[in-house]
Amino acid sequence: MRGDGRELTEAQWETLRAGPSHMFVLVATADSHADRGEWAAFVQAVKAYAEHSDELLRRVMADLPTELADTAAARGDQEKALAGLREIRSTLEALDDGGTPFRSALLELGIVVAEASGAHVTRTFAGGEGTGWVRSAGTSATENAALQVAAEALGLASPRT
Repeated sequence: MRGDGRELTEAQWETLRAGPSHMFVLVATADSHADRGEWAAFVQAVKAYAEHSDELLRRVMADLPTELADTAAARGDQEKALAGLREIRSTLEALDDGGTPFRSALLELGIVVAEASGAHVTRTFAGGEGTGWVRSAGTSATENAALQVAAEALGLASPRT
């Protein structure tokens, strides 16, 4: 399978396809269990990314199973999710752009999930560092910490908290 001008193995493709679920598990379950609002926001964001201009991002999001099971994701293992995000970073390093659009989109999915649970993330864009955020009074500290760990696993600028 092709991804951004590079041949991807079936295993690499499956690694990338698992990315959105890994991000959901890491953020949504950080402060207890995933709720319906988080799941609805996540599904809506995945659907929106299926129309993205980046080919790899669009293909992965459009190729996700339509029957994503919220009960399975809600019981996910955070350590496994974190390892999966690290594997995604490793898989994408060989691409010309390092898979930055895809990695950034995964982090944005995490932000969407955090915001859906009552967190109010203030986004900032600093120089060439990409997306950052400043913790607001409504942001869950545990979800904010999960976002920071996710950013580091994906090789993105750590958020300012």
